[in-house]
Amino acid sequence: MLIPSPPCCSRSQQPRLAAPAQAVARKEKDSLDAALRAWRQARARQALKQPSAVLSEAVLTAVIASRPLTFQQLLQVRGWRRECVCAPGQDQQQF
Repeated sequence: MLIPSPPCCSRSQQPRLAAPAQAVARKEKDSLDAALRAWRQARARQALKQPSAVLSEAVLTAVIASRPLTFQQLLQVRGWRRECVCAPGQDQQQF
């Protein structure tokens, strides 16, 4: 049974529940973005390359958007390569 809103409260005056959830999602996205950029920068320094040579902006954005939870899901992100996670000279077969 639906309970009608009191006449004093129009729909526009009712509290929005989605805003806090959106704020949390945005904060998580920003945190993931910062963490991936820091990882990319460290990997680039280690490989003596530019960060974009390690992971392009497009792939970084795709990883953030898809939020993979497993390595197999990460491999499904368009543009992701196994080489992204391997240090120079490291055997890629172990992944």
